[in-house]
Amino acid sequence: MRSYFPFLLSFFLLMACSSPEQEQEKQAINAEIEAVENGLGDPVLFEGESLWTIAERMAHYGVPGMSIAVIKDHKVHWSKTYGIMDRDTKEPVNEFTLFQAGSISKPVAAMAMLKQVENGVLRLDQNVNDYLTSWQMPDNEFTAIEKVTLGRIVSHTGGITVHGFPGYSIVDKVPSIVQVLDAAGPTNTGVIRVDTQPGTIFRYSGGGYCVMQLLLEDVLGKPFPEITKSTVLQPLGMSHSTYEQPLPADWQSKAATGYLPDGSKVEGKWHIYPEMAAAGLWTTATDLAQVFIELQNGIKGTETKVLSPDMAAQMLTPYFEDFVGLGIFLENNDGDWYFSHGGWDEGFSSEAIAHKTDGYGVVVLTNSNHPPFISEVIRSVAATYDWENRQAPVYKRETLSEEEVAAISGHYLYDKDQTVNIYEEDGRLFLKYLKGKLPQELVKIGENKYIRSSRTNIIRFLPHPENGALNLVFLEKETDAPTFKFPRMAGDEKVPFQYVVEKNFPAALAAYQELKKNYPGESFAQESELNTLGYNLMSDDRIELAIDVFRINVALYPTSSNVYDSLGEAYLKNGNKRLAGQNYQKSLQLDGTNKTALKVLKELGMMAKS
Repeated sequence: MRSYFPFLLSFFLLMACSSPEQEQEKQAINAEIEAVENGLGDPVLFEGESLWTIAERMAHYGVPGMSIAVIKDHKVHWSKTYGIMDRDTKEPVNEFTLFQAGSISKPVAAMAMLKQVENGVLRLDQNVNDYLTSWQMPDNEFTAIEKVTLGRIVSHTGGITVHGFPGYSIVDKVPSIVQVLDAAGPTNTGVIRVDTQPGTIFRYSGGGYCVMQLLLEDVLGKPFPEITKSTVLQPLGMSHSTYEQPLPADWQSKAATGYLPDGSKVEGKWHIYPEMAAAGLWTTATDLAQVFIELQNGIKGTETKVLSPDMAAQMLTPYFEDFVGLGIFLENNDGDWYFSHGGWDEGFSSEAIAHKTDGYGVVVLTNSNHPPFISEVIRSVAATYDWENRQAPVYKRETLSEEEVAAISGHYLYDKDQTVNIYEEDGRLFLKYLKGKLPQELVKIGENKYIRSSRTNIIRFLPHPENGALNLVFLEKETDAPTFKFPRMAGDEKVPFQYVVEKNFPAALAAYQELKKNYPGESFAQESELNTLGYNLMSDDRIELAIDVFRINVALYPTSSNVYDSLGEAYLKNGNKRLAGQNYQKSLQLDGTNKTALKVLKELGMMAKS
């Protein structure tokens, strides 16, 4: 024992000497954490109004668990977890709890692809069909002009279909990636093809990342999870991350359970994503932070572990327009460049954002579909650490006179089927979109200047320079020239959806028929637009309005299987099994491969009529 005494004495003396500095640093970080935890608010703040806490907002939204990693000086400054992994077991989230990253899988997958570009194995501007061997992207009139390339895939400019993926429950048969591409076998998404000339427009496409996933497997002769592990995850020390789908059994005890917006649990706890490059990454906040730190280090020119500084800079350089790089989104706030990506899988949502050059950022992962909560957390981090050009503006509420209310109240024409209503209630001014569910308070902040807590743009009411008619105007900044002008409507003016709201179905149908006839190239009366509107109304629990919109869509597009499928779904949700069955039968007549219709009709005990 005596032989160890000098060593032990030296150790404790060393600890005693260093502990005051360590304790001071610990206290400083704890104060920062407390500021983040108590600083949640809207995009616009008003003087004298209180902020929310993380605990309050998790309860408000129904977020079971969260993991956060704050980046400062090009490293993880601190990380912390909140809440529970699962509402049944009550097991708390910890630093090793796995979350599905959703679409933040894409920049990590893009990094793996760019490593092969750097190695000379791939080229960003080469036709992907030159690399694919197990499958080919079918050529058509669009690819005859321009080709799909890896650069266009990761910048969402390849003209490729399918936005995102719902995944598959544990009871579903999971398709291969080739089946996903061809919408064959047990797939639940559409065929992945080119339907727009590549390189001409930005259109978000998870489908393109499926092409890239298969391409990497074909070229390297390895499964995608193995490729990403060896090229990105292992070099960055991301030992608690994997693209394995389904999640390996020995990892499952560490995985959080996903919860839907209504609070219900995802069937089987989480979904399986064969579309790994697009949505399949399981990770932790501290692991995922390493990807963003790696890119920051590349820009800084310091030692990197995956991509060279030049390739990291290329990844964060605008590729098509200023807001999109190679697998990542870019944000230019008056010269301060940020890069970010959000994610949404069934029961999980996430976001990561970092400053391009100044070495700070944050990663937030949750096991619920509530991205507004994540935005509130990120704003609190930005305020606590004084992020450049990322602060919520603070205004003073000004008194609103009766004369001002009278002068600006009314309906304003937003587009051919949308209006904005400005009105007063209980001494407060409100703005409400006709198709929106909830009104938004409009706060006066200056002479003819108004703002909402949910948006940073300024609203003014200005006379038209030619006819003097009052226009509602949105300004991104107070000094901007008006760009969006919406004229006040006459008292008897109506857009087609107004008749839907008024439950006047014949008038609504006639108005939409006229809209389709007069504006054939516009989106207002297109099948997809009306279908989206119907589903938005359903998600807002405005089921009767949704049914009428779907009925209109059926009348406008009577040969479409999809519109009958949607109407059947709405009737089913409303408890009308007879009409639901009739519409699913019609959908099946028009498309005999409609698996949803077959499943529902079987459950209803109804035979499809020939």
